[in-house]
Parts: sequence; structure tokens; C-alpha cells
Amino acid sequence: MAVEDDFQEDPTMPSIAQLAATKTEIIIPWQQKAIDLGMGLLLSKNPTSSSPLPTAFVQTSTNIQFVAEDGCEATYKETSSSDAGGSSEHLSATMGASIGGSWLGGSVAGKYDKAVMNNTDVQKASVQASIRVGTIMFTECPRLNLEALSKVPRPRLGKQDSTFLDTYGDYYIAGMCVGATSSIFMSSSGSESSNSENTDVNVTGKLLGFSKTKNYDWNEREAKAISEVSISAFDTLDAVHIDAPASVSGIYISEQRKRAAELAAMGRKLESRLRKRAQQYDICNDKSLSTEQCRQICESGLVIGLILFPFAQLRDYANVSNSVI
Repeated sequence: MAVEDDFQEDPTMPSIAQLAATKTEIIIPWQQKAIDLGMGLLLSKNPTSSSPLPTAFVQTSTNIQFVAEDGCEATYKETSSSDAGGSSEHLSATMGASIGGSWLGGSVAGKYDKAVMNNTDVQKASVQASIRVGTIMFTECPRLNLEALSKVPRPRLGKQDSTFLDTYGDYYIAGMCVGATSSIFMSSSGSESSNSENTDVNVTGKLLGFSKTKNYDWNEREAKAISEVSISAFDTLDAVHIDAPASVSGIYISEQRKRAAELAAMGRKLESRLRKRAQQYDICNDKSLSTEQCRQICESGLVIGLILFPFAQLRDYANVSNSVI
């Protein structure tokens, strides 16, 4: 892989491959899929398509527990804005003309009216909430099993093969962030326009003292009303992901507005929903957890992120890698 392949269009947003090259802790988002602590990931080569790899650790050395955050971390933000505007135009004109004399002639008189009106109304609203209550993690530093130890590269002895990397990856799942995130953005817009034109013309003809009048009347009217509602929302706790574009269907708009109100309420109640869900799985501070319980917690939507540590920083890995025996 060329160096330039690791760089994104935005230099302020480093890629996972770049972060993996620094051998530092990485946190990636996660949502409702079972996975085990200790499983490996190969991030330095093709992180977007990396699948979990077998664990490299001795199972008896990897006790797991939930550790609560001190006071927890939470954010909440709700905003709304509206913008309304209107314009109108009115044009009125009269006209008249006559020709001829006392016994032969004619006249034309008319009136023209035009009115145009446009009104627009745009409303935007968003609710964003996030909370993290703790971490599921190993109670102590995990130990590599014998097979994994035999595959660790030993540069000082000329052993530079990628057997360990290909088998276990370069990072392992060291923890799970327990929490939830909810976000909704709704935009609604409406516009009304009307256009009317009225032309009224009277034509009078006169011949030998007799006169006759003819009236011509033209009327045109047009009116339009358009409403649109779009929603973009996600909720990690209930695995909700909606990206509904604007629609002009009356029935669908009503459903969109109702759905938006429900999603906003979910965001406002995120903390209570999270606490209730955590109680269902008996998650409390310093509680020991089994591998199966961790899988169930992942599938419940309570895990919003995975904490990844590099193998290179493990004591067992470093001791073998630097060994000269």
C-alpha cells in the first residue's frame, strides 16, 4: 500500500490505517452486533473490510467486569429555527380611445388587473443526546497463549514474518463503551403562490346615431400550495436509522410529522431508556460478566463503541519481540 493511500481528502480527519500505524488506542463505533473481548482486528492493511480474528489470549486470564463512569458523561442539545417570507405584486391599468365624429365613430375602454402573491415558511428542528455510563473491560492485562507467543515476530533474531499479524491482527478488543446516542433532524417547508389576471374591455360603435356596445372579459387564476417534510435520524439503543427525503404527499407528510415527534421524544428520554435497559441486564459497577453476557449486552444496543489496544503494547508481546534467545 502506497503512503498516499492512507491519506484522506480532509487532512484533519486521519484514517484508521493512519491511527493504527501510530500504535495508539483507538475507539470505533459499534451497534447491536455480538462480539467478544480479546478478538483481534487487522487495521493497518484494510480496516474497512477487517473481520474479527480469533483471540490470542489465555481464556482463564481474561476476567471481565463492568466499571461505571464517575458521574457518567452526557450531552443534550435541542435547537429549532424558522424562517418565513412573503412577497406580493399588484398591477392595475385603465385605457380608453375614441375615433370618428357625431354620426360615425367608435370608442374602446378597458381595465387590466394583475395580482401575484408568494409566501414561504421553513422550519427546522433537531434533538441530539448522548450518554456514556461505563466500560466493560478486562480486570487485568490479558496474557498471550502459547500458540500466539510462538507467532510473535522477533526482529533481533531475524524473524520478520507476518504470521502473528495474519492470524490475530495488530489490535485487539480491550473494552466496550456502554451508553447510547440519539439524534434527529427534521426540516419542513411550505410555500403558497397565487396569480390572477383580469382584463375587461368595452368596445362601442356608432353609426348614423345608433350605437352598440360589446364587452370582452378575460379572467385567469392560478394557485399552488406545496408542503415538504424530511427526516434524518438514528438511535443506537433501538437500532433506528432513518433518512427520509422530502415528500409532497399529504398522507405521508402527516406520518412523517408524527414519526419525527416520536423520535424527538426518544432523544429527550434517552437517559431513562438507557438506565431501564441496563437494569434488564443487571449491569452495575464492578459486576463480573461472562462472555455470553457481553454478547447479549452488545446485541441489546447498550454498546456504542469498541476500545482497541495494539498488541505491540502488551507486556508478553514486547518481551518476546525484543528477546534475543
